Amino acid sequence: LTNLEVCDYIGNTQDGYAYFNLSLQTPAILAANTPSSNYTVTYYNNQINASASPNGILPISQITNYFGHNGDTIWVRVQNNSTGCFTVSSFQLIVHAPLVLTTPTLYKVCDTDTTPNDNYTSFNILSFIGPIAGYTINLYADAAHTQPISSPFTNTLPANQTIFWTATNNTTGCISSRTLTLTVLPVPTPNTNLSAPQYLIHSCDSNSPNDGFEIFNLTVNANYILNGDTNTELHYYPSLVDAENGTNEITNPTAANVNGDVYIRVQWKPAPVTSFIDSNNQYCHVIVKQPVKVYPLPLMYANKQFQICDNDTDGFAVFDLTSYTDDLLMNTTGITFANTTFVFSNASGVISNPAAYTNTTNPETITVTATSSASPLNCSYTQTFSIIVNPNPTVTPPATWKTCDTLDPTDTVNYPNDGYYNHDLAALIPGILNGQADTDFTVTFYHTEADAIAATNGITNLSAYMAQTETIWIRVTNNTTGCYVVGSTNFVVEQLPEPVIESDNGMHVICVDYRSLMVLRPLQLQIHNLTEDTPYLHGTPTYTYKWYEGNAPIPGETNSTYNVPASATGDVRNYKVEMTTTTPGLGCSYTSVQAFTVIQSGPATPTVIGSTGYTVTNAFTENQTITVDVDGWGKYEYSLDDGPRQTSPIFENVSLGEHFITVWDVKEGNESCDPFLIQKVRTIDYPHYFTPNGDGFNDYWNINGLQGQYAKIYLFDRFGKLIKQLSPDTQGWDGTYNGNPLPATDYWFTVEYFELNTTKTFKAHFSLKR
Repeated sequence: LTNLEVCDYIGNTQDGYAYFNLSLQTPAILAANTPSSNYTVTYYNNQINASASPNGILPISQITNYFGHNGDTIWVRVQNNSTGCFTVSSFQLIVHAPLVLTTPTLYKVCDTDTTPNDNYTSFNILSFIGPIAGYTINLYADAAHTQPISSPFTNTLPANQTIFWTATNNTTGCISSRTLTLTVLPVPTPNTNLSAPQYLIHSCDSNSPNDGFEIFNLTVNANYILNGDTNTELHYYPSLVDAENGTNEITNPTAANVNGDVYIRVQWKPAPVTSFIDSNNQYCHVIVKQPVKVYPLPLMYANKQFQICDNDTDGFAVFDLTSYTDDLLMNTTGITFANTTFVFSNASGVISNPAAYTNTTNPETITVTATSSASPLNCSYTQTFSIIVNPNPTVTPPATWKTCDTLDPTDTVNYPNDGYYNHDLAALIPGILNGQADTDFTVTFYHTEADAIAATNGITNLSAYMAQTETIWIRVTNNTTGCYVVGSTNFVVEQLPEPVIESDNGMHVICVDYRSLMVLRPLQLQIHNLTEDTPYLHGTPTYTYKWYEGNAPIPGETNSTYNVPASATGDVRNYKVEMTTTTPGLGCSYTSVQAFTVIQSGPATPTVIGSTGYTVTNAFTENQTITVDVDGWGKYEYSLDDGPRQTSPIFENVSLGEHFITVWDVKEGNESCDPFLIQKVRTIDYPHYFTPNGDGFNDYWNINGLQGQYAKIYLFDRFGKLIKQLSPDTQGWDGTYNGNPLPATDYWFTVEYFELNTTKTFKAHFSLKR
């Protein structure tokens, strides 16, 4: 029978009580019994009453309006009116509790739509209520729930309107209902159009040039925006999102450091002036965009030097100053050479022909002013640079220097293997000058060509320089003239590998068959290069590999993995691996510090090949003993019939019948190998009677537990006459002699069997029943 399910709409809807019509089950019950007029269906509160003879006792009388509790079991008795025969079944009463709704009943929205302050606006009711997992939300305009509405919903009554909504359980169909009052709040009416030029606030970016920010008085258009409304106030924000959320307000709008358009939040003044606060706890407001422009300056690099080497040594040369604008002008968005003009001056004034200017002093400072027409304010910027006429020095770069890094896991401070290695740059200077006097020339070192050319960010501590794989730039400068030349050399510092051996399955145990030495659970050793965890400073090199067992190399094992073979002795083995880079001219190598220990174990196997792995003693008693006899690489515990484990292989006082024994490998705890299961372990006993009547039950007599063993069984009648000799491996005796059934009576038997290599004899009798 299916359960009866109802929703709890009575009184306390959460108490689990409700009214049920039990008779709803009757048609289905009678439909299964024909003709239905011959049967009577009655309902009971318990199985005892329903099953009482002859017609049940205390049946439920109010079956169409039964007051029950969730989980109650109702018992049904279906009785044949003619025979009195009956059957009893049951079903459960299921009471579903409707959801208790606790959402707010007032939803206030500011009238900020395309027709503000008309007392009508859109309400996203479903978003306000929020989703309820497992329930369907329905909205209605009336209390009778006959006029469905959708969300978003625009109110149909001005300013205030109450709507009705329900939450229906998608599984049970139970319905919960609630009201929601929609309120439309007025918004301010400021002047919002500040697109006219007179309302634009703008300036050149002269304060901290080209950081994009300038100091502005953002309140210059406040009176225009307020539009004469004394009940509103202005708040200034750097973004539209901030203005909407009321976050990151600009607290000093008369001297605000901003970099673009500002958003002004025009909102009602707080109570007691106004109290127009929406359901998000926000005063109703309107956002006004205040255009703000900060125009970039055509910035130029400072301290630029433009040198010409003087071949005739007179100290004068012709400079094309206009060719330096590309190096002077910084890359500034909106500033291009097409919209920028340059004016060059020397100590005497504006230079009339800057494309062919001969220096008047050596060196000489030139002033340049750049003016950009990219903005209506024609922003300009002034900078100076030097022109110098100097002779050229020479540079002789050293050959490429290569070395392996150092590694000591016990002293990572002094030997960190981090890709850095001390290389004395000062010792390279005599070779770089190659005969030029070190008193007349200065050699400096840099990480980039740009720094070498600009003579910035030079390497300072030359003797303690920690080199890496890199290109070092060398600048040789004439100490007298300042003329320089740049060259480069290469360093290669290769980090050592730091191999740590791990296994593919996270274990140290290899499982091996004790007889065949077949690997039952392989163990593959893999290499985790700890240096790669950093990772490598300049890319991971390629490697060759050499594996060791103990201190002896393993022939032919040069791969990054090693499959551990079985050991004929089962000894514990320790492995190491050596990694060597294939980089030409280096071949940096390192051997794993910690050896990886491999332990050999395996499942148990019978000590005697072909045996069952156990023996039974104290046969034909109630206190028989089973002794497990197994060998293997592991350390073993034993359990009988999934009972508690024990270290002894002997189980005493074993009950009669068939059992199974599990031999557990516990050599390495969680890493141990699979258990060995011995099934159909039988104690030795005999049936005290049998019934050879051909019904398939107890039709044969034989001794249990001697199967597979050497044993002889002799059967005698009560006069001592031998009537049958049996083997325990046969089906047994069928109760006949020479094909004729023998009478029901007692018969005797003698059994000869081996126990602990000793022949034993047991005699007893049993009954043949017909």
